Amino acid sequence: MANLIEETTLHFEDETFKKLRDDADQVLQKLLANMAEKGSPEGKLTITLDVVFDEESIADRKNGGTRLIHTPKFQHKVGSVLQIKNEQKGDMNCDGMEMVWDEEKNEYVLRSITGKEQMSIFDMEFPDEPEEEVLQGRKVIDTVKFLPEPVEDEGEEEPDYDDDEEHYYDDYEYDEPEEA
Repeated sequence: MANLIEETTLHFEDETFKKLRDDADQVLQKLLANMAEKGSPEGKLTITLDVVFDEESIADRKNGGTRLIHTPKFQHKVGSVLQIKNEQKGDMNCDGMEMVWDEEKNEYVLRSITGKEQMSIFDMEFPDEPEEEVLQGRKVIDTVKFLPEPVEDEGEEEPDYDDDEEHYYDDYEYDEPEEA
């Protein structure tokens, strides 16, 4: 004769969830062993429990007629993830470089930006003549403009003042402030 259960509660510690607890214990032990073996400081154990009601109408022997019953079904899944990451990061800043199409290589390359106002170590040092450069089928002529050299006035001589302070201000006009 089969073991008939008159009533049981629905708590995780009850017999209904024994298989779930056993499976979780097994997965936990395996996860801990793998973490120790692989030297991983992090792991994850997940438990999912799906609950589905089967609804059914049955004869109501006490009150007559029929009544709706709910029979639960519990499906569980216990899994673990051992996270071993090996990651390297970095970035490349291409300041002072521009991406241009190289016809000979048939690909994009990085070249130093030349001809900017700010000289770089890649700019030619004070070229005498403009240099022609071919970029994407167009001729580009770079010219470097310099400020003119300072010219000294030969006609004027600076006055020779001694260290006497009052002579320094002889050439300046100064109006005394008015009193209010």
